[in-house]
Amino acid sequence: MHTLNDQRQFGFERLEVWRFAMIALREIKALQIGKFGDLREQLHRAALSIVANLAEGVGKDGADQRRFFAIARGSTYECGALIESAYTLELIDAEARMRVRSPLLSVAAMLTRLTR
Repeated sequence: MHTLNDQRQFGFERLEVWRFAMIALREIKALQIGKFGDLREQLHRAALSIVANLAEGVGKDGADQRRFFAIARGSTYECGALIESAYTLELIDAEARMRVRSPLLSVAAMLTRLTR
């Protein structure tokens, strides 16, 4: 019988890159970007794409796995560009920028290693 406090994990939950991607996702969710709702929605979609493609990649092998990790890396770079855009447009301050940028840079570096 399975309970709600089941301690088992999916393989992707054991990855450090997954943990950093989830930190970035939580920080992105917490951003207060009032105007430019399209930017906010695109940022949320890209952040979700990172975690979804990481998880799906863990379930694949070889070239297929690298392809999903490469897609996640592309979404990471998309998030980075959107964060920089939000900062340039003065929609977020420097502190919010760094709270998101830092875990994204870690994710990008780890995914670069995983795609080699």
